[in-house]
This record gives sequence, C-alpha cells and structure tokens, in this order.
Amino acid sequence: MCIFGRETQCNRFSRISVAVGIIGITEYTPDGEPYIGQVPGVTGYYTACGFDGQGFCVGPKAGQIVGELIDGNESDVSLAPFKVDRLAIQAKG
Repeated sequence: MCIFGRETQCNRFSRISVAVGIIGITEYTPDGEPYIGQVPGVTGYYTACGFDGQGFCVGPKAGQIVGELIDGNESDVSLAPFKVDRLAIQAKG
C-alpha cells in the first residue's frame, strides 16, 4: 500500500525479494525471567537460558556470570530472580 503520493518509491520496493528467511525456537520461562545458575542436583552443570529473544542483548553478561560461577566466584548481580529451581519452589508453596 502506498500513501502520500509516493507510488514511484513503492514500485521500487515491489521488485525486492527475500533471499533468506531465518526462523527458530524462542524459549521462555513461565514467569518471563531466564534461568541462570547451577542446576540443582547436577554437580558442575550450569545454565543460562529462557531469555525469550533477549539473549542477544544480555548474552554476554549472562556468559560472564556463568563463567564466574564455574570459577567458584560470586556474581556481582543478584541471581535470586533467576534461580533455576525458583518455579519448583513456588509450586511447593
């Protein structure tokens, strides 16, 4: 649809085709917050997932946090809102 008398410019766009389309799975958690930290009950297994499409933006910091945890250090960010088992804890009451 062309508006404001710009039919000539819109006609130029009609010749453009899509060369590549990319799709994928966007993962998210029920509460909308990612899981970051050690997985309870599995020694040495850490995760950073469930970013709901925001991983590209926050991925570098999440990677730094997981690296710090693996090295045995504490993160400079509070991980309480991102605990891997937080939803299971809420369900238990």
